[in-house]
Amino acid sequence: MTIETYRRVIQEWCDASGMSPWATDANMHVDINDTTIGLIYAADQAPDTLFVFVDLGVFEHPDLHRHMLELNMLIDPNKNGQFALHPESGGVVYRVDLPLTQELNGAAMPQQIAAMVDQARSFLLS
Repeated sequence: MTIETYRRVIQEWCDASGMSPWATDANMHVDINDTTIGLIYAADQAPDTLFVFVDLGVFEHPDLHRHMLELNMLIDPNKNGQFALHPESGGVVYRVDLPLTQELNGAAMPQQIAAMVDQARSFLLS
Protein backbone atom coordinates (compact mmCIF):
# COMPACT_ATOMS: atom_id res chain seq x y z
CA MET A 1 0.00 0.00 0.00
CA THR A 2 1.16 3.51 0.69
CA ILE A 3 2.16 5.75 3.53
CA GLU A 4 -1.56 6.21 4.26
CA THR A 5 -1.75 2.56 5.29
CA TYR A 6 1.08 3.07 7.75
CA ARG A 7 -0.61 6.19 9.13
CA ARG A 8 -3.80 4.16 9.66
CA VAL A 9 -1.87 1.37 11.40
CA ILE A 10 -0.17 3.89 13.70
CA GLN A 11 -3.50 5.49 14.57
CA GLU A 12 -5.14 2.14 15.30
CA TRP A 13 -2.16 1.10 17.48
CA CYS A 14 -2.30 4.36 19.41
CA ASP A 15 -6.09 4.40 19.80
CA ALA A 16 -5.94 0.89 21.28
CA SER A 17 -2.91 1.46 23.51
CA GLY A 18 -3.28 5.08 24.59
CA MET A 19 0.08 6.02 23.06
CA SER A 20 0.60 9.25 21.18
CA PRO A 21 0.90 8.79 17.41
CA TRP A 22 4.41 8.99 16.01
CA ALA A 23 5.58 10.45 12.70
CA THR A 24 5.70 8.03 9.79
CA ASP A 25 9.36 8.91 9.18
CA ALA A 26 10.36 8.30 12.81
CA ASN A 27 12.25 5.17 13.78
CA MET A 28 9.93 4.13 16.58
CA HIS A 29 11.04 2.03 19.54
CA VAL A 30 8.51 0.48 21.87
CA ASP A 31 8.72 -2.05 24.68
CA ILE A 32 6.47 -5.07 24.45
CA ASN A 33 6.71 -7.57 27.32
CA ASP A 34 10.09 -6.12 28.41
CA THR A 35 11.52 -6.44 24.90
CA THR A 36 12.61 -3.48 22.80
CA ILE A 37 11.00 -3.44 19.38
CA GLY A 38 12.12 -1.16 16.56
CA LEU A 39 9.54 -0.17 13.96
CA ILE A 40 11.13 1.29 10.86
CA TYR A 41 9.26 2.50 7.81
CA ALA A 42 11.36 3.41 4.77
CA ALA A 43 8.80 4.84 2.35
CA ASP A 44 11.41 5.56 -0.31
CA GLN A 45 12.86 2.03 -0.24
CA ALA A 46 9.93 -0.23 0.65
CA PRO A 47 6.60 1.64 0.78
CA ASP A 48 4.65 -1.60 1.33
CA THR A 49 6.72 -2.87 4.25
CA LEU A 50 7.19 -2.13 7.93
CA PHE A 51 10.51 -3.44 9.22
CA VAL A 52 10.16 -4.89 12.73
CA PHE A 53 13.37 -5.45 14.70
CA VAL A 54 13.18 -7.42 17.95
CA ASP A 55 16.10 -6.99 20.36
CA LEU A 56 16.46 -10.40 21.97
CA GLY A 57 19.65 -9.50 23.83
CA VAL A 58 22.82 -11.49 24.27
CA PHE A 59 22.50 -15.26 24.14
CA GLU A 60 24.99 -17.79 25.37
CA HIS A 61 25.21 -20.59 22.86
CA PRO A 62 28.33 -22.61 22.01
CA ASP A 63 27.97 -21.93 18.27
CA LEU A 64 25.52 -19.01 18.08
CA HIS A 65 26.39 -17.93 14.54
CA ARG A 66 25.85 -21.39 13.10
CA HIS A 67 22.69 -21.90 15.16
CA MET A 68 21.16 -18.64 13.88
CA LEU A 69 22.03 -19.46 10.26
CA GLU A 70 20.44 -22.88 10.61
CA LEU A 71 17.35 -21.34 12.16
CA ASN A 72 17.09 -18.84 9.32
CA MET A 73 16.79 -21.78 6.93
CA LEU A 74 14.00 -23.38 8.99
CA ILE A 75 11.78 -20.33 9.51
CA ASP A 76 8.56 -20.24 7.51
CA PRO A 77 9.38 -18.10 4.46
CA ASN A 78 5.89 -16.56 4.60
CA LYS A 79 6.81 -14.91 7.91
CA ASN A 80 9.96 -13.24 6.54
CA GLY A 81 11.78 -13.71 9.84
CA GLN A 82 15.53 -13.84 10.17
CA PHE A 83 18.08 -13.76 12.97
CA ALA A 84 21.14 -11.52 12.97
CA LEU A 85 23.61 -9.94 15.36
CA HIS A 86 23.32 -6.25 16.18
CA PRO A 87 26.46 -4.56 14.81
CA GLU A 88 27.09 -2.50 17.96
CA SER A 89 25.77 -4.50 20.91
CA GLY A 90 26.42 -8.00 19.59
CA GLY A 91 22.94 -8.96 20.78
CA VAL A 92 20.61 -11.16 18.79
CA VAL A 93 18.07 -9.34 16.65
CA TYR A 94 15.07 -10.97 15.01
CA ARG A 95 13.84 -9.07 11.96
CA VAL A 96 10.46 -9.43 10.32
CA ASP A 97 9.40 -7.56 7.19
CA LEU A 98 5.71 -6.94 7.84
CA PRO A 99 3.61 -6.24 4.73
CA LEU A 100 1.50 -3.10 5.09
CA THR A 101 -1.82 -4.32 3.73
CA GLN A 102 -5.40 -3.19 4.17
CA GLU A 103 -5.92 -6.26 6.38
CA LEU A 104 -3.22 -5.26 8.85
CA ASN A 105 -4.84 -4.20 12.11
CA GLY A 106 -2.71 -1.75 14.07
CA ALA A 107 -4.69 -2.38 17.26
CA ALA A 108 -3.72 -6.07 17.14
CA MET A 109 -0.07 -5.51 16.22
CA PRO A 110 1.34 -5.36 19.77
CA GLN A 111 -0.13 -8.82 20.48
CA GLN A 112 1.08 -10.13 17.10
CA ILE A 113 4.57 -8.80 17.78
CA ALA A 114 4.54 -10.31 21.29
CA ALA A 115 3.73 -13.69 19.71
CA MET A 116 6.62 -13.20 17.25
CA VAL A 117 8.96 -12.44 20.15
CA ASP A 118 7.89 -15.60 21.98
CA GLN A 119 8.33 -17.68 18.84
CA ALA A 120 11.74 -16.18 18.07
CA ARG A 121 12.97 -16.89 21.61
CA SER A 122 11.62 -20.42 21.39
CA PHE A 123 13.49 -20.99 18.11
CA LEU A 124 16.68 -19.55 19.54
CA LEU A 125 16.54 -21.69 22.67
CA SER A 126 15.91 -24.90 20.70
